[in-house]
Amino acid sequence: HDKSARDALRRLTATTVSEDFAKLVHGLTQLIINMEHTFSTSMEQDERTAVTLRESKLRLREVEDDRKQVAFELLKEREARAAMNIKYNKIVEGLREQLKETQRTAADALASNERASDHELHTAHAAFDLEKTNNNEKHMALGRVQARAAEEHTQVEGDERKRKQRVVAELGEVVRRYDQTMMALDDAINVLQNEVRVINVEAQRLATYFDRIDEDRRIQLEEVRAIELAEQMRRRRDLNLFRFVQRLQACVRGFLVRKHLK
Repeated sequence: HDKSARDALRRLTATTVSEDFAKLVHGLTQLIINMEHTFSTSMEQDERTAVTLRESKLRLREVEDDRKQVAFELLKEREARAAMNIKYNKIVEGLREQLKETQRTAADALASNERASDHELHTAHAAFDLEKTNNNEKHMALGRVQARAAEEHTQVEGDERKRKQRVVAELGEVVRRYDQTMMALDDAINVLQNEVRVINVEAQRLATYFDRIDEDRRIQLEEVRAIELAEQMRRRRDLNLFRFVQRLQACVRGFLVRKHLK
């Protein structure tokens, strides 16, 4: 229709008409040519806008997939940290029970040795006193008995001293093992605390990354909304222009028909 209208206008300008009418026909012809150029440019712009919208939506989907993947990894890190805390608490509780049992064993051993020592000393002294009372008349025999009792007493004291030294050594070994256990426990606690600090730093970094992703997503959504709004306004403007051209073409065709009928 536009081509036939332009041909009709050219034929009119080619015929003998008034100067004012020729100017009007020439102006209408240029207007139709400009409208065709505008519609051609609008179609190319529509294609570029559609490509831009598709690329923006693809970037949004990629960013959303990255966010979901990072959230899943963070959830696994949190679950691993919770399992580590449970394991650490069980280890600490087991070490505490072991320490209590060791302390009870050492206390029982020390009390048993003290009771045995007191009983043996009491028995030796009683035997010595009885032997001394019964052999007052036999001084020489009493002397030998006293010497034997003194020797036995010395042996008992030596045995008791050795026993006490052994108990002290065993108790020192228990204390040394306890100190080693506590040092190992402190080292394990320090390692776990360092791991917890590393996990907290990583969680903070991931939280910052999530915030940045959310901000980028918000900006991209605003850009997409702005592009869609501009596209709607442009389409509305093109539609109004197209309707105006249609009305203008109808007026020109009506004028040409009336001119032809006259």
